Amino acid sequence: MDKNNTLKLFYNEYANKLVVRNQLAHLFRERQWGAAKTHLDKLQHSREQGERLEWKRGRIIDYIDVQHLQEAQVLYNELYRKKDIKIRVENPRMQIYSNDLMFLEKLSTKITNCTELWSPSEEFPLLAANTIVLSRPMEYEYRVTLSGRTSQEFANWIDNNLDKIKIGNRCIEAIRRGHYTQGLYFYVRSERYLSLLQLVIGDSIQRIDKVIYKQNVDK
Repeated sequence: MDKNNTLKLFYNEYANKLVVRNQLAHLFRERQWGAAKTHLDKLQHSREQGERLEWKRGRIIDYIDVQHLQEAQVLYNELYRKKDIKIRVENPRMQIYSNDLMFLEKLSTKITNCTELWSPSEEFPLLAANTIVLSRPMEYEYRVTLSGRTSQEFANWIDNNLDKIKIGNRCIEAIRRGHYTQGLYFYVRSERYLSLLQLVIGDSIQRIDKVIYKQNVDK
């Protein structure tokens, strides 16, 4: 298992992350514990009957390794009572987020297929929420991410204030044409101009991140 350090909170909330690989990881999506237990019990019954462990997806049949079933049972027993965790599944990869590092370390000793454990560095403090780290220095202090729709009139403001922001062609053209802008972003030079921008398009801002240069973090 690889052990890594993070400088940022995951989802602006969790300090630690454990990554597990399991053929049954999809059972833990959305934390539907009742359904997960039902499926695990059915597979356990098949195992006790000496049958091959099968998972059907339409016409496709996946054969489940016994070890993966056993470790999925361990995961179920360890996780279903936990309220202060977040689970993200990209089958067969499962990511478990928690602020309880000891819990994740203990869990990793019970699971063979743990691939990564992330925790804060002892040398550097965690960065504040809504902070991004860039590898190259830049003269802009904030990154603004847009929501679904942005007023086309904002394009005129941009044309008149290019000294205050840095924006890519894709983003500005989406604004100019009234297209969907969800997830598109641009950079703002300073807090002063950020405050001005919030007055202009406050309702169209999804999130604001403080920009940090990596070399400054490593000092």
